[in-house]
Amino acid sequence: MIAIELAILLIYSIKILQENNYFRIKKEESKGLFYIIPILLFSMPIYTIQGLFGYANIATDDVIQSVVKFLKEKHFEKYPKVKQLVEDALDQYGKIPEVKAKADEAYKKGDVNGAILWEYQVWQYMVKTADVGLRAKNNLTKALATPMTAVQARGEEAYLKGGCNGCHVIGQVSSGPDLTGVLLRHENAEQWVFDFIKDPASKYEEDYVKAMINFFNLRMPNQHMTDQEIKDIIEYLKWIDENAGLY
Repeated sequence: MIAIELAILLIYSIKILQENNYFRIKKEESKGLFYIIPILLFSMPIYTIQGLFGYANIATDDVIQSVVKFLKEKHFEKYPKVKQLVEDALDQYGKIPEVKAKADEAYKKGDVNGAILWEYQVWQYMVKTADVGLRAKNNLTKALATPMTAVQARGEEAYLKGGCNGCHVIGQVSSGPDLTGVLLRHENAEQWVFDFIKDPASKYEEDYVKAMINFFNLRMPNQHMTDQEIKDIIEYLKWIDENAGLY
């Protein structure tokens, strides 16, 4: 059971790493890790298990620190809703040192199960901190950005409903390219983006798209969006470009 829990932990850690450009891995491969990792754990020495947890927690903490830097630079304390989220995140983060000390003590005693459970608790606090911190960042970004028009808001809704954010993280490379500036990358860009969303396969053989497919080892799927949804998403992409400095 401990191994299964650790497998879940590592899979979620991989997701965080993917979203923050630490490495790329196919989604179908990450699903397979759920079955592979528990088997491997039974044959791992304790220092290897400790190293895996350490890597996952360090990577998650890197995300947290990048969010903290952004929030401080943008003076989050001026925004009550954001400030409350930050305080909630710091409350979670403040619980980590005590739990980490218990994990280290268990490691020293050779108590593998105990060490894993305490490290799992550390990771849970890390993820809760990162989750609340990212919500604070998103709220602050919206507060600082130029207001969306009704069409742009519909575009954001269509973008999220279509699962575009599963591969595209605004402001950074993830398991797909950053869409900031996508309307500046192509001649007659709005039409190009419209056509690509409408029928991605029609552009798979274009040099630019082929390069993206080879780099990310993924192909843009057809999300079967309506023409209006695509037009709204293009307006949302314009709003992103207007506020690119916030990402």
